[in-house]
Amino acid sequence: DFSAEAVGVFFALLGDEQMTGIDEVLFREINKMAVAFQVPWLLKDCKKWLGEKMVAAENEDQINFIFSESYYMLSRLKQTSYMDMFVNQFGGSVDTILISKYLSDFDNRVSKYDERLGCTLDSDIIYPLLQLGGSNIRIFYEILSDLISNNLNLSKTAVHLLQNIDLRCLKANWEDWSQLFIKISDLPDISASDLKIPYKLLDEAWRAVSITSEETSSTTTTLREIEKKELELEKEALRAGVSSDGTTEERATKASTSAAILWDKNKWWSLYYSCKTLADCVTAVSEGRTEDMWDVVDALLWKVFVKSSPSQEEMDKFMSDMERVCEVKRVKRVPWQFIGLVISALKNSTKDNAERLITLLTRIKQSRVLSSPCRENIIIRRDRKEELVSEVELAKCEKPEEEEKNIFHFKHPQVGKCAEPGQCGFILRYHRDSDNTTLDLISDNSYYENTGVHYHNVLSHRDMCEYVVFTLTLPNGAKVKTVAWGRWRLWWLPENTRQEFEGWYVAYNVANYMVTKSEP
Repeated sequence: DFSAEAVGVFFALLGDEQMTGIDEVLFREINKMAVAFQVPWLLKDCKKWLGEKMVAAENEDQINFIFSESYYMLSRLKQTSYMDMFVNQFGGSVDTILISKYLSDFDNRVSKYDERLGCTLDSDIIYPLLQLGGSNIRIFYEILSDLISNNLNLSKTAVHLLQNIDLRCLKANWEDWSQLFIKISDLPDISASDLKIPYKLLDEAWRAVSITSEETSSTTTTLREIEKKELELEKEALRAGVSSDGTTEERATKASTSAAILWDKNKWWSLYYSCKTLADCVTAVSEGRTEDMWDVVDALLWKVFVKSSPSQEEMDKFMSDMERVCEVKRVKRVPWQFIGLVISALKNSTKDNAERLITLLTRIKQSRVLSSPCRENIIIRRDRKEELVSEVELAKCEKPEEEEKNIFHFKHPQVGKCAEPGQCGFILRYHRDSDNTTLDLISDNSYYENTGVHYHNVLSHRDMCEYVVFTLTLPNGAKVKTVAWGRWRLWWLPENTRQEFEGWYVAYNVANYMVTKSEP
């Protein structure tokens, strides 16, 4: 594995027990032999030799040589000390070309499995490369721009860079980054799951930094454009899947018409049957089978704690694992108001493990990753329900008699002054056919005709958590309010508990807007 010249020099050094007269051509082989044969004094001298080169480096060629040797020791021999010295000496002052050169083959490397990204990445290698950029966010912007320009989809390198950017660094070049995220959404072969990455980053960055009202408006538009593209990709996937089962594309298109789905009956039943344990719930979120903590809380009520009584250790692991997964994925947090109503009803339960469930729900409520506090949510009560009556509406429905409009009055804080006739608001609609039932947020303007309500595109189903409130009358005459359709009360609450419909609500999360407006 070594040249005859290098071996000869190596034996000479062993005789002299000092490292002198070594040139750059032979250094790597001498260093490799020092590692292979574990020669302590030579290992120390090699490190000292390269350290002196770092201090004396004056031009690009010298820096490239030192980095090449440090990178080799890290990537091939798993020796981190050389790269640590390089980062300490040159971190933040290295140009884009040097970092790009060593990132170029990163997508082809295979090493340990990275749970956060769901793919194999050699994080030990890429982390020092990220460190070299220091706080120079422009370097990573240029690298990402290059990666996006030369690829049809979002590469693993680009994903890792996006996941490791300090959100506060985006402030200085907010407009550039917003445009970059739009370019990502326009990649020809990008998937719906990959689109979640720029959306999540932009969404979180908006909360982390102070931006102007103009930037806020621009960011909102960018988020909606990305979200729209994601929905289009999901529809295409739906068409492909349905067509493969022999159903016509027209039917699939009808099922996904200009609506964003808040609740899907088939998906809910799939979660019900698969989420038997706390670990199953974490798996469902990590695999993307749900992006809503509402579903997780529902599974705890309907299945997990009904079938078992998880231990304290299992609950601790559930919380740590779920928070870790939800920090990476764009999971919709469950509102405090929703959990609070559930807890208040469970306090009247006669089941032995009710206290354990209340404890876990309280911990979810206390987690800013899994739940959203009252101040972030505007609670909107349904104004009224209307049947579909127009010919346009009826033509779109497979079973018109089962369709209805649930009308909510709501002016989003981002709308500002509105000159449109009627009130600002939105319509939720249950769409039922022989295969499935979904609850949709309707954006098609034809559904808003003659309702006295108009729709603004700033609204997003991702910010909505809908729930129904019932007033329960317990056998002792006490009254308590709770959420959902009340069926889980058959298990948790005393027999002969009666329920009465109180109202249908949507908790709309306005955290992005609030943070923006509260900053100077």
